[in-house]
Amino acid sequence: MPAELVFEIKDSTAFLALNRTAKKNALDGALLRMLLDRLDEIEKNTEIKVVVLKSASRDFFCAGADLSGMKNMEQAAADLKLFAAVLKRLYGLNKPSIAQVSGVCMGGGLGLALACSLTVASRDAVFSTPEIHLGLYPLMISPLIHAHCNSRKKADQFIMTGERFSAAQALGLGMLNDVVADIDLERRVDELIQALGKADPEVIDLGKKAVRDSEGRSFGEAVDGLCLRLQDLLALPGTQKRILAFLKPGIS
Repeated sequence: MPAELVFEIKDSTAFLALNRTAKKNALDGALLRMLLDRLDEIEKNTEIKVVVLKSASRDFFCAGADLSGMKNMEQAAADLKLFAAVLKRLYGLNKPSIAQVSGVCMGGGLGLALACSLTVASRDAVFSTPEIHLGLYPLMISPLIHAHCNSRKKADQFIMTGERFSAAQALGLGMLNDVVADIDLERRVDELIQALGKADPEVIDLGKKAVRDSEGRSFGEAVDGLCLRLQDLLALPGTQKRILAFLKPGIS
């Protein structure tokens, strides 16, 4: 039986491919546990610079939660806690992540895509939060939707109606970084991998943590905290080396 999560490292990039294809990559407890374990492993691996989350199928990224586990309240509670842990780990990861989305991306799948640092989709990608049709509300992913959608009205429309929206719409609303033809999706992701891989991993780690820690604070508190973190960045040997190289005559 094939693994429901395919994990591989190429050069300094970790690839996580959802491979529960018979269920359109619906998220059950087992798959969520595998994701969390792999993300923990990635967090600790200093050789990994970039993470890519994708699907083993071009037809769907992720159909959201596996509803078969929602019939038992104890199991549902356990799965929801796992999903929350995965979202937090992915969002707070100490290295940049890219969601490579094609096909259907629904509910919790949209949450995973938005929790990544960057999200790139093929033109045929379709998004929705269908929870409302089941008497539910996408509570855990709604903060991500509102944070990345530049229109509160549109975000609420999609959440409260469950209607589908296209990759072009998502791009226009600021929820995606790029939309490309399906044939160009891997190439575009590879370009981003190369660009992200040039950055100092320690700078990425400190920078991401500083920005995340500033969220929810007043402007003044955020600026004061980020001022201190910027001083930490300036003290890094690699940063000083780059600044000195930049200041050399003839370099600008």
